[in-house]
Amino acid sequence: MKIETWFNTEEIKRFYFPGRIFVGPGVFLRAITLCSDHGGPVVVVADQVVHDMPFVSEALSALSGKIAGTFLVRGAPIAQEVKDFVRTLHEPPAVILVIGGGSATDFAKAVVAMFLFGTIDAVGLRGNTPRSNAGSKPVLVSVPTTAGSGAEASRYYVAYDRVDHHKVFGKSWQLVADWIMLDPVFLKSMPDGILVSCAFDAFVHLFETLICRHERSRIGEMFSLYGIGHIMDALSKAIYGGERSDEVYATLMEIATLGGVAISNVRTGNIHEAAGALLELTDLSHAETL
Repeated sequence: MKIETWFNTEEIKRFYFPGRIFVGPGVFLRAITLCSDHGGPVVVVADQVVHDMPFVSEALSALSGKIAGTFLVRGAPIAQEVKDFVRTLHEPPAVILVIGGGSATDFAKAVVAMFLFGTIDAVGLRGNTPRSNAGSKPVLVSVPTTAGSGAEASRYYVAYDRVDHHKVFGKSWQLVADWIMLDPVFLKSMPDGILVSCAFDAFVHLFETLICRHERSRIGEMFSLYGIGHIMDALSKAIYGGERSDEVYATLMEIATLGGVAISNVRTGNIHEAAGALLELTDLSHAETL
């Protein structure tokens, strides 16, 4: 059975996820140790702002002898920049460490797609299923710094053409992060407005999974109902109760990741399709278009 092309029907159901998820204070440093212990060179993809944080820079210094390349993401992932960055690497790295939100994560997944499929344009879409080169697949270690897109757990990725800003995108289960390390330390300085915006992004993933007609499954419903309730509870504690704690942050990050898992098991619905079209025509963020 080709798991890449199979979706649920009303009669036959499946729910799939190939990654590993760790949640809690200190797992960022465990991600660094994981990269350090892995044989071979490491490539770092990071949000510019996050990369410049003193504790992040200090942690990355432990990998200085193994880092074969670094790309700092300053906005939406650009398809040409993905290809240019891959050309600077003489061989596939053993590990790609991505530290950042959805844009950095999608950039890193597109880099993996280049090594794995030789392209990032419509991988797994419209019948385009290029042969993978599994032997050259780097291990993808993801350290999300927001709690919204769930990109680390999603098989979908999106980049944009530099010239006309059209989407360059695809999907594959092989692009889900192998290791997902959710450390609440990254949410401590996040303003209320951005925290709510990210949570709404995660909510839509769970909501679309819940209401899809033919591809819904009991496991998907479990993720959605659990996630929607807990994300609202955590937001209420953070925004109205002023409870800015590791427990609240960890809950928001965990639910966002579960949203990425859930939405990957169905085809995205009308909310995402409409938001995607709006995103290409405006300067709004993904959460704002949703």
